[in-house]
Amino acid sequence: MSPIPIEITPVEPAPLTGEVPQDLLDAVIEDLLGRIDASREAVVVDQAGAVTWRDGSLGCPQPGMMYTQALVSGYRIILKVENVTYDYHASDGGYFILCAPGMAEDPLPPGEGGVVDR
Repeated sequence: MSPIPIEITPVEPAPLTGEVPQDLLDAVIEDLLGRIDASREAVVVDQAGAVTWRDGSLGCPQPGMMYTQALVSGYRIILKVENVTYDYHASDGGYFILCAPGMAEDPLPPGEGGVVDR
């Protein structure tokens, strides 16, 4: 018996894990547009991805506040309008905050914290 030839068909790449859900990204952009005078077209997504925050402050602790001392799965979304950067921090549950310049703390490095791929 001769071997049956197989045709290899390229497939679409698997979706990336850790992408920010579109509804969350849309909500963050709408929040920013409510704060500044800009068009949606002027907003550039500079960075957006899954992270693990070190605690309930989502990497943006406010003076005098207490936070859950547990790792929190979430997202970091950095938007730019012209030369101004806006650093949003979000939880998996959809809660997000705009972190004021100089207040942001970095999330855990990738692979730390035991959060599984989404």
